[in-house]
Amino acid sequence: MFPYRSVDKDTRNIVIGCAAVAALFIAGFAGMLLYSGMSPPFYTVESGSMRHSDDSKVGILDAGDMVIVRHPSKSNIATYMESSATGYVNFGDLGDVIIYERPGKAPIIHRAIVHLEYQGDRKDHKWYARGLDDYKGEWYCTSIGNQPENGKLSGLLTFKEFGFMKETIVIDLGALFSGQVYGEGGYVTMGDRNSPNTDQGSGITDGLVTNDMIIAVAAHEVPWLGCIKLLITSTNTDRIPGNSIILLIASIVLILGSAIGLSFLYETYRRDRSKRLRKDEVQDEEEKVPEADVTDPADEPDGSAVEDVEPAEKTEEPAVEPDGEQDIDIPEKGSTIWIRQDDDREQ
Repeated sequence: MFPYRSVDKDTRNIVIGCAAVAALFIAGFAGMLLYSGMSPPFYTVESGSMRHSDDSKVGILDAGDMVIVRHPSKSNIATYMESSATGYVNFGDLGDVIIYERPGKAPIIHRAIVHLEYQGDRKDHKWYARGLDDYKGEWYCTSIGNQPENGKLSGLLTFKEFGFMKETIVIDLGALFSGQVYGEGGYVTMGDRNSPNTDQGSGITDGLVTNDMIIAVAAHEVPWLGCIKLLITSTNTDRIPGNSIILLIASIVLILGSAIGLSFLYETYRRDRSKRLRKDEVQDEEEKVPEADVTDPADEPDGSAVEDVEPAEKTEEPAVEPDGEQDIDIPEKGSTIWIRQDDDREQ
């Protein structure tokens, strides 16, 4: 059993504080696992394909950022095209960012642009683009122009002023066919910074990203924290934005400073409270002590001290009879008797 009472008070406070921090960390990590549905519940961004500028910005995925992810079963993936109608924005642009695996290569974290579903046969390659009917931007397809005949897309599918870079992107639908049967499909993906080159058009991955390739969906950003991993492992350190290290150090200093400041304020409050309690206890003890019954000499008329003396015992005089006669004691036999007569005896 831990010898709690044998440890000095300051040490106990330190141990209690560390235990509280550890408990909060464990509870937070457990909550993160429950929310994510994955272990580990986070990934580190290792490339700059999602950045929007040369400097790191909160809310944008830069190299060295950490992202909290969710299992695909816990998310309804919304593409850029679908989100144009709803206005849903994540990490600086429309649509969700997904993490998908590639055989024998590192996973990729890029934005889901459009979900395509195969609608043809082996000779007539036609596609259906989910969300195209409600798309707010300008688009064109070589097979149908810009007519509302979704489900008959083939050839080149073009979008103008696409993404935050406002580039024109072209998707070669014919190149995406890889033996799919009717109803099968997947996602066209692209890094925000890579526009106008999609992953499928630039050789990052072969064909559409299918559901079984998706590892996770990016949910939240923890800026700059992943820089520690990249620096320790010497991975793509040249891709870390110049201000990320500065902001990471500043964040650590701020967090530690806040913790020290809160600890100091708590200690000050605890000491002040202890002093107030001791003062109240002393006052209570003083109120319980009875006051001594002492007469102030200044209260006496002559200003002198008065001694508390018991009154002298009063001697009782013998009672006098109404007729002037006085009772006498009868002496013993043989004693001389003296009799005094009253002067006012009867003549």
